[in-house]
This record gives sequence, structure tokens and C-alpha cells, in this order.
Amino acid sequence: MKKTLTLLLILFASTYLFSQSFEVTHETYGQLSNDAEYTVVGDTSVLKLETHLSIKNISGSSINSKVRKYLVSEVVGSTNDFCWGMCYPPNTYVSGIVPLATGDSAMFDGHYTSNKNIGTTVVRYTVFDNDSINDSLSVVVNYQVTSVGINMMEDIKFSDAYPNPANDYAYFNYSIPQGNSNASLVVFDLLGSVIIDKEITNHQGTLKINTYNLTNGVYFYSLITENQTIFTRKLIVNH
Repeated sequence: MKKTLTLLLILFASTYLFSQSFEVTHETYGQLSNDAEYTVVGDTSVLKLETHLSIKNISGSSINSKVRKYLVSEVVGSTNDFCWGMCYPPNTYVSGIVPLATGDSAMFDGHYTSNKNIGTTVVRYTVFDNDSINDSLSVVVNYQVTSVGINMMEDIKFSDAYPNPANDYAYFNYSIPQGNSNASLVVFDLLGSVIIDKEITNHQGTLKINTYNLTNGVYFYSLITENQTIFTRKLIVNH
């Protein structure tokens, strides 16, 4: 079964308070503001979800940095850990000191193991100056694990969106077995809000969705059938 792992990034700031000393950059989506939030999505076939961040000292002096992990909410039966300077077990919530000279960067890694438990665990990671703890920058990561229908996935054929990036329309070629009902394609934005919920009435053909009224940016679409999420993929809109 094809592994599905999609990263959903939410580039917004809950406040406009920025660390004076740290710059945090996502490996794909660039520099993150304080309290930026994004989602890592996988299904129960994925062994581990991961997030990778580069943390840079942009101050004029060396910093004794630490990272704090705070569990906003947690799926029962799941585990999570992180690496900052070294890797820590799940029951560690504050790292040891990692010295950062002016202009230096180090990699932070967050790991989430669902143990096949469905749901979303929300973790806030905060990097801070150990000698001035209010000098900090936080990132919130939603680790979201969905169910997967193995037999259905083997029988369903569903193309990636095209064109992608989309301008006015996006198209999908598909074939869904006769035994599957209540199929729909759901498009949602970076905040997880449903933008389009398109019912699929035929068992095969080409599905067309309107994107002309969507603002430029990153969206995600999921195929839902028999109340199960079969996959989640990324759609870019660029007018």
C-alpha cells in the first residue's frame, strides 16, 4: 500500500511577538513566525511522523539554547519524542543546553508514533535562551493520523490533481468500485476548514472542481469513502 504522508503548513501568527534571538525555518515552507502552526498527516500504515526545523541564532551574542515540549493534547496510546543536540525519550519535556554562536544553526527533529491509534496529537515546541527564558519562539505541530482502507485503496484509482498548480479548475481522473458508496472529495485550507465538499456520484470518470474563487496558496484534498479517509494530497492554487 502506498504510504501517504502529507505535510500541511499553517503560516499564521497568533501574536506578533517575535524572539529577538531565534529564527526558525521549516525544511520546505521557509521561515516561521512565533506560534506558527502546521499539521503533519499520515495514516495508520505510517510507522512514524516527523517534523524537521532549522533553528538559528540571529542575535549578536552566543546563546545557551534549550527546547521545551508541551503536550496540548495527546492521543491515548501514542508516543512522541524530540531531538535537540541529542535525542530524548518520550518522558523528557526540556532538553539540555545546545550552545549557539552568533549566526549558527542547529537542526531540531520531532517524532510521533501513533501505534495505529487514530486521532490528532498537538505538541508545542518552544526554543528559548536558558539565560533569558522570555526570549523564545514557539511552533505548534498537529500530528494527525487517519484510518486507511487497505482493500479499498487497492481497488480505487484516483489521479493526482491536474493541473497543479491550478488556476480556475482542477481535474481528477478516477475509478471507484461499485461496492463503494458515499464517496466525496473534500478540499480544505491550511487551517483545516473545509472549502469544497464535492460528492462523487459516478463510479468512474473525471471530476472537476472550481478553484477560481480560491486565493493563491496551499490547500489539501482528501478522498472520503465509506466514512474513511483513503488519502490526503496537496493542491496549490496560483492565479
